[in-house]
Amino acid sequence: KGLSLHEAARAGNRGLVELLLAHGADPNSSADSSGSATFAGSTPEIRALLVAHGGTLDPYLIWMDEHDEAMRRVAENPRAACLADAFTTVCTLGKRKLLDRLLQAGIRVPAIITGCQSYLLEHLDMLRTLLAHGMSPDLMNWQRQTVLHLLCNGPDDTGGKVERAAILLDAGANILARDDEYRSTPLAWAARTNAAAMVEFLIARGAPTNLPDEEPWATPLAWAHRRGHSQIASILRARGAVR
Repeated sequence: KGLSLHEAARAGNRGLVELLLAHGADPNSSADSSGSATFAGSTPEIRALLVAHGGTLDPYLIWMDEHDEAMRRVAENPRAACLADAFTTVCTLGKRKLLDRLLQAGIRVPAIITGCQSYLLEHLDMLRTLLAHGMSPDLMNWQRQTVLHLLCNGPDDTGGKVERAAILLDAGANILARDDEYRSTPLAWAARTNAAAMVEFLIARGAPTNLPDEEPWATPLAWAHRRGHSQIASILRARGAVR
């Protein structure tokens, strides 16, 4: 019913929207990367109907350029769930003036963001602004995967990931952070995903190739061997990795 309501709202089919709502469809259910049915509503009437049935636009107001309303709601409840969405949306859309308004209002990036973390890293100047205003360089999701881990999740084809990693490390990011799922450091993530440039960079910035309390299967060299990344394995062994 969630996707059906989303499609009916997008098509502006009021009769079908009413029928689905009457049978329990959730106006806040989201289709992957497409927002909720309330956000998808193609007319003010459809959207009002969905709001009347409990739909909320909090996470989507910035996408809709309703900046004043977004500011009002976030300022009204700085701990609301929409807070993380506000910062990630502002950053991916490059809305620097709105970012300044949020920060001037005393609103800060929460310590844990699970969705769309990468949006915060898209614009170097905005990333630096967030860090200067208290965003943790070790910002993580619920699995304790930090943004530095995220940057190590695959080859760096443009050099942009290494540049962003340098900004985070200069801001105090923990190069030894370990996530809950893989029990691995950023260096081990880079080895696991064949990110050679990041492996070289992290080692140059002091990342140890082995830690005394690492799980044997979670070391950078173990990941490189298991994934068949021979170049990474050679780099690690040359830098002292033994297991």
